[in-house]
Formats: sequence, C-alpha cells, structure tokens
Amino acid sequence: MSFPDFMTDRAKFVLNQRYLLTVDGIKEEWSDLCGRVARCVGNTVDEVDVFYDMMYNLRFLPNSPTLFNAGKKDGQLFACFFLPLEDNMESIMDTLKYSVMIYKSGGGVGINFSSLRPAGSPVKGTNGIASGVVSFMRAYDSMISEIKSGGVRRGAAIGILDVDHPEVLNFIKAKTKEGEISNFNISVAVTDSFMSDVIGGRLAKSVGSGATGEIWDAIVTNAWRNGEPGLLFMDTINRMNPIKKYGPLKGCNPCGELPLHPWGSCCLGSINLSLFVRDGEFLYDKFEKTVRDSVLFLDRVIDATVYPYPQIERVSKETRKIGLGVMGFADMLLKMKITYGSNESFDVAEDIVSVMRKIAEDESVKLAELYGTCKAVDDEGIMPPRRNSTLLTMAPTGSLSLIAGCSPGIEPNFAFSEKRNLKESLGADLVWRHPLAAEYETLPPYFVTAHDVAPLDHVRMQSVFQKYVDNSISKTVNMPSESSIEDVADVYKKAFEWGCKGITIYRDGSRKLQIMEDAVKPKDTTRFMEPRERPEMTMGVTECIHTGCGKMYVTVNRDEEGICEVFAKLGKSGGCVSGFMDALSRIISMALRAGVDPVVLVDQLKDTRCPNPYGFGDSQIFSCQDGIAKAMMKFLSVNPSGKDEPSIQGLCPVCSSELLLNGRCIYCPVCGVSKC
Repeated sequence: MSFPDFMTDRAKFVLNQRYLLTVDGIKEEWSDLCGRVARCVGNTVDEVDVFYDMMYNLRFLPNSPTLFNAGKKDGQLFACFFLPLEDNMESIMDTLKYSVMIYKSGGGVGINFSSLRPAGSPVKGTNGIASGVVSFMRAYDSMISEIKSGGVRRGAAIGILDVDHPEVLNFIKAKTKEGEISNFNISVAVTDSFMSDVIGGRLAKSVGSGATGEIWDAIVTNAWRNGEPGLLFMDTINRMNPIKKYGPLKGCNPCGELPLHPWGSCCLGSINLSLFVRDGEFLYDKFEKTVRDSVLFLDRVIDATVYPYPQIERVSKETRKIGLGVMGFADMLLKMKITYGSNESFDVAEDIVSVMRKIAEDESVKLAELYGTCKAVDDEGIMPPRRNSTLLTMAPTGSLSLIAGCSPGIEPNFAFSEKRNLKESLGADLVWRHPLAAEYETLPPYFVTAHDVAPLDHVRMQSVFQKYVDNSISKTVNMPSESSIEDVADVYKKAFEWGCKGITIYRDGSRKLQIMEDAVKPKDTTRFMEPRERPEMTMGVTECIHTGCGKMYVTVNRDEEGICEVFAKLGKSGGCVSGFMDALSRIISMALRAGVDPVVLVDQLKDTRCPNPYGFGDSQIFSCQDGIAKAMMKFLSVNPSGKDEPSIQGLCPVCSSELLLNGRCIYCPVCGVSKC
C-alpha cells in the first residue's frame, strides 16, 4: 500500500485502521479515497479535479462521515444532527428510533430534553408519574451503547437542558459518577438573565425549582470534578442567529460547534492552516482559493448526501448551513514563531478568521448568483443574497488533524513528543516527535502546549474566533489540576462576558481522579484489585490449535468491557495436565476481568517453550501456553481492543495512549479513535 511521502506514519496508521475501504478483498489507497469522495461530491470534471487535489494534498478535509461513506449506496455525508423532542411517549420513542438510525449511518445527535416534564410529575390517563429527564437519558444512553456508528465508531450525543427546567439539578449531577450516561456530553442552556444574576451576585433569585446560587454552584463544582456540564449561552446564540424568522435555535451538535434548528444537520470541513505559511509569512492568496473551493465543496455535499429522514433533508436544503473551519492553527503559529496565547497570536487569529469570513460570504453570494439562494435566506432578506445561511464553524478535527498531520482545530498542541505502545505490534514501543520540534535539541519558548496556556487565554482565543464565526466553536479550556472551583467559575463567566456561544473546560486529571475516588476503599479493607463479575452471557470464538500435546481447543470470550475469559482444553489429556490447563485458564480469566491488559498477558505467554513443540516456521506452536497466546493474538487482530467498540475513557483501548478532550470531542491523538 502506497501513501504520499508527505503523509506521516501516524496518518497512515489512522487511515489504514479506520478510513480506507476494502472492496472485493482489495483495500483502497489514499488516492482512491480522495477520488471516491471527489467524484461523489463534484458536479463537473473540473470540480472533481479541484476537490481531489485539495484533499489529496491535505489542504482541506471534510468531516469523517464524508470520507467513510462517499460513494456508498446509502452513504450519508453529514457528521451530526439535532432532533426535536416532545413531552409524550410517542415522540420520546420516535426520537430514540431516529437517533439509532442516525448512529448506524455514521452520525451523532443533539437533543434538548427541556420539553419533558420533571420526574414525579403526574401523567394524565395512566394515573402514573413521569420518569423524568435523567431517566430517559439513561434509556437513550443504553441504546447508544449497543449501536456502532456507521460500523466505525460509537454514536456520539449531547443532552441539553434549559437552566430553568425543574429537574436541572438532577441533570447537572447525572454524570457525577464516572461512567454514568457515558455516551452523552451534557450542557446546560443558560440565559443572559441567569448569567447576569450570577455575575451580579443575585444568587438567591429563584430559577426553576432552585436558587440561582444553588444551580451555579452545582454547575461549576461538577465541571471542576469531571469537565461537565458545559454551558450553552442560548441568548447569545439566538442573538447572532442570521435566520431568526426560521425560528429560535434550541441546541447544537454533540461537539457544540454548530447551533441547529430541529432536524438540522452538520455539513463540516476544515482547512489546514499549517500549509499556508512560507518563510514565516501567511499565504493569503493561496488561502483565498482554498476557502472558495471549500465553500463550494460543502455546498455540493448538501445535494450529494443520502439523507436519513425527509425532515432532515427539508431543513438542510431550506437553510443550506455549512460549517467551514480550520485545523493546524497552532502549527501555523509555530511556523511563524508566535507563541499561542500571546497578544500577537490573538492578532494573527483575528486577521485570518476575518479574511476567511469575507471570502466565504463572497463565495456564497457568487454561488447564489449561479444556483440560487435558499428559503431561509430569502425569508430573512439577507443582503446581498447568498447561497448558505451560515458559513463558518470551528470543529475539533480530532481524527482529521491526525490524517493531515497537524494540530487539532484551533487548539494548542497537546505534546511535542510521545512514547506509545501499539497493540497491533503487540508490545512495540514507538516514539513520536512533532515534526516541527524534531530539528531542535532544546525547544524555543514559543513551543507551548495546551497546559502551558493560561485558562483565560484559551477563552480569549475562542472569543477572538467567535467574533467572525457565525456558527460556534468546539474548544477545550485546559486547566491545571490545582485549579479551584472558583477558577472554573471565572472561566465560565469570562466566556459569557467575552461573547462565546458555549464553553467546555477540562481540569487536568479530574476524570482519572474521579475514577480513583470511586475506587477508594476504607482502610480496613483489602487494597487488591477485584475482578468484575462475569456476565450471564458472553460472546467469542473457539479455535482448534495443534500442539505437541495434541489438539487444544481455546475459547476467547468478551463482554462489553473487553476480553473477559479464556478457556483451554486439551483433547485427550487428564490428571495434572488437565488440572494445570484449567487453573491457567482461570488465572488468565480473573486477570482479564481485573483489568490486566490482554496484550500484557499475551506477552507473558507467547514463545514459552516445552520439550514437545508442534509445526515449523511462523506457524510453530512452542507450547500449550504459546498456543493460548497465539489464539488471543488472533482475536486481538480481529478485535484490536478486544471489545465491540472502544470505550472512550481514560486510555485508548486500541493503542493505550491517553485520550484527549477537544471541545466536547474525546479522541485518541495516536490512532484516531473518536466519538465525533
């Protein structure tokens, strides 16, 4: 398989693992993928050539579902959607059904649960009481856990609740325990009035079923503990909504960068800013052409995609929202020798995004002259008339930035070197070093990471971009572990005061700390690990392996957490040999359910030798223990994580690297595992 010379090893790994399709036993190459997407989206030979060139050379990439699904019979190309929900069982079940089908097609969903009555409310006609918001969120979360998103990743979702909803305190605390409602990001939709009362110290004022101060304390305390809830500043969002006559915006996509109407969709793509610098200067002419080509590309996607539901098609075509963003911003600053978070970095950001906005608007006007406007633009009377109601957004680009070999979105770099273990290589330690850092023995002071940037400078950078971005921005405010609850509160307040549409924070180590706190036991109890219980039903494979002791049957089973047990039986053995294999199987199974990495167990068992090996060369089985290891290795090669699908918490289940939070998107910076 061949890749361009400019593509990084990390990009090749991600593409090979997640993006390149296999048809009739033949795996496509990067050029095939770009051609497949360009032909699906482009209307003319010239458009296909232009789209192919900017993707192949990594100047622009569309969101992952476009790369996954373009050219497939039922391939939908949008990343995510916002679904309506009403306070009746029919609507609740319909929305769940719509969500499930969207997850299967490769998308995620946003849902505002504020229409649901709170827990304990009477239900007419049944003499019963309502289950409430959090109860239904748990039901939705359980279903999401069972669905693979487009066969590639789990479905992503965001649950939103208005700050004046009577159940808001339960909602805020719904994820206090690590792992609860794990497939949902959660955000509270707050108003100008609420934030003004918080900033003005009017904390006794009643809001819904609680006081302003009580709700605010719950928000910032839980965000300090584990990064959630985030905030959506809904009055700011609707004040900047360019199509007010189309109705108010009630929520957003799972990562938060695109406020949407009910049945709205995300049509996203990002330009790699790191490729527009030469000799420390930004190449505005080259940038302009790519912006124009990218606007055309995304507008074409609206007509090329296969829609999961007619309501989504109607809203998408009536509003023609697109979300063109950037990635590689931090790498661009490095090439310009500018420190992320400095005043100069804010000035450069404003220069680039303001130019980007003007070019995108101008291109949309030109497209309207050629192909017509959309209903929402006509109804609003936007002048000059343009093709698209919204144009810019800043997505997290977790996986896309790995393919492009650049920093994610508008975030700083998270690190300039990493040592990682790839399970596919079964124990091989690999060292990655940022290509821009490779030439230095000692890094210059402008090489800063996300944790070097002061929290309020993160917020300020987001606010600079937001001035010109008509949608919203997915960005994380990284905070040091020693940050206080008051520090979190200050970040949230400043985000509101500086004009952001939403805000997400992550305090270093907070989620891992929460897991540790949950696992802490009283001093008079054992400190040893306890294996998780074996579920009543498991799934797996049984393989017959020829050994020097005869045929051995090895069964490898898994549950939702991964490989949970291994059984090995020799066909005709008895006595001590049978007892030894039984005991070894039990020890392996207990270790797996206690959280020991299966790769570690494989490493200990493989190549163990006995006097009676079987076979020759690569297929030789040195011992029964070696046979068990090889059966586990084969299972891992089919299921690299040993799971139905990676669990996005803590460490990456595929390569054991630390997962990163970018906006509301959790992704692996090494292998590309992502929820968004």
